[in-house]
Amino acid sequence: MSIILLGYHGCGKSTIGRYLAGELWKTLVDTDALVCKHFGLSSMAEVGRKQNSAAVSDVEAGVLRSVIGDEDKVIALGARAPLNPAVMKMLERGPGRAAGGGGELSGALAGAVPGKLPGALPGGVRIFLKCQPVVLRKRLAAAALAKLVVSQEQKVEEELAKLEPVYVALADRTFDVSDLTPQDAVRHLILRCL
Repeated sequence: MSIILLGYHGCGKSTIGRYLAGELWKTLVDTDALVCKHFGLSSMAEVGRKQNSAAVSDVEAGVLRSVIGDEDKVIALGARAPLNPAVMKMLERGPGRAAGGGGELSGALAGAVPGKLPGALPGGVRIFLKCQPVVLRKRLAAAALAKLVVSQEQKVEEELAKLEPVYVALADRTFDVSDLTPQDAVRHLILRCL
């Protein structure tokens, strides 16, 4: 089963993904790192400054397309990648999947296996790593990512207002990591989401 981690900058997709991949004997694929490597740049902030958004969107979609069917991967997806229509299409749930966080099924599909529904991610699960804005701001500032995302106090809240509904709509599970260490998050993710 592949695992795709969705969430905003600083929520822990890469860090939690690394620990999760280690626990499950899977390989971590950090799509932002692969996008940076493609362009020969060191950070997504640099990619954003030096590349046009259409080129970045094409590369993001290509990166995801190349790994999405592999069942031995934990994929940390870039924060804004789900806004890319090609990425969104690859991540959409099949008919009968409940939105945002339970993976519950309804109607005639209630006996089906999650991840095996028509149009669903084959053998995989999408997890939205939710994190409270105040925690995100602290993490971003501590990681020196603040310039990438936060040019003003309200920026995190503004971007979350746009992105969070997309994450919820695409995710099979929603998991709040605001008050958890990466190691604790992994333990709880394995018990509650997989």
